[in-house]
Amino acid sequence: MLGTTWGRLVAGPGSPLPAEDLAVALERTTVALALAMLRTGDPPREPDRLAAALLTDLLEGTAEGQAESSVRAALAGFRPAADHLLIGLAADALETAAALAVVDRAARILHTPALRGRVSRLVLGVLAVPRSVGDVVGAAQQALDEALRRLSAPQVRIAVGYPATEVGELGGSLRDARAALDLRPGSRLISARAIALDLELTRHGGSGHLDHLVRHTIGPLVEWDAAHRTDLVRTLETFLLHGCSATRTAAVLHLRRQSFYQRLQRIEALLGHTVTDPDVHAALLLATAAHRVTGR
Repeated sequence: MLGTTWGRLVAGPGSPLPAEDLAVALERTTVALALAMLRTGDPPREPDRLAAALLTDLLEGTAEGQAESSVRAALAGFRPAADHLLIGLAADALETAAALAVVDRAARILHTPALRGRVSRLVLGVLAVPRSVGDVVGAAQQALDEALRRLSAPQVRIAVGYPATEVGELGGSLRDARAALDLRPGSRLISARAIALDLELTRHGGSGHLDHLVRHTIGPLVEWDAAHRTDLVRTLETFLLHGCSATRTAAVLHLRRQSFYQRLQRIEALLGHTVTDPDVHAALLLATAAHRVTGR
């Protein structure tokens, strides 16, 4: 893997990359890379392959530092301005060309560069977004949504991670985007920020304390749903996620308000307390989400 040897190519074994102008570092690294490839008989690789290799190392956590990652990104043609934040993304690669086109179009909409390539079953990418827009994640989502519509690419599913300030910090953003894509298989455009609770619960899904939480917080609802083939746990979670609004919850669940109120009465009777009490809101939301994402 290129990421495991890059530091030695640039500065020699055990030596850090000097704090010098990036152009000088890029020139030295390009020469070192070319010499190494000539020695091994490996021809210089095109930018797309360099991008895919870098994204793989970032995703797997094998990139050797910020200086190396920045130089490798520059070699792949990705040179974001200093006042930009970076957003990692993952797209379903069943239609690789379409997914790559969506990322490229979103970058053009933002008037910024993009880094993207196929990694295993996914297309991974990075968008640069100016800090001045305020909500950089929201801006990235808007650009991707517009790109999906302009290109008429319904077969492409894409997820965005959290912002990072440097290329070398993008590993977590890419991993969150990949996980978000898996957690919401029916969604076309997903944000890791919007499902942060789901992501955290998935990371700790094997922990016994989640079973304990579900059992002691909403156990009666789980048992009732299993025995009667009802949907009380999902009804409660939807109600909590929509600000305890009966109107919005009924609309999301495609229920009449009276039918929803009947469900709510059943939920509160089984739990033995009201569900709109602020003291229990967090625990109920956590338990319903844990029950859903862990498949219990």
